[in-house]
Amino acid sequence: MIVRKPRGPIIREGQEALIQGLPGIGPRLAEQLLRRFKTPRRIFMATEAELCFSGGLGRSKAAKITSLLDTEYMKMEAKYNQLKLTS
Repeated sequence: MIVRKPRGPIIREGQEALIQGLPGIGPRLAEQLLRRFKTPRRIFMATEAELCFSGGLGRSKAAKITSLLDTEYMKMEAKYNQLKLTS
């Protein structure tokens, strides 16, 4: 007989890890955001104001998150290369 693990805990842990990858978000804030927004997608789609009001984040932390999510990847790579050349 094959016994399968329930997928719920694996999905929950993956969602928490995903949100903890955002700047300034630890385990407690990740859980808080997921409880309030219900899904990681809703957190990623939230505006800075929604993260502050509904998510309970400070303005600075919400700004860092939205900036990270809105900045194009290549722009970040170019900035890194520019900093690397000037140092």
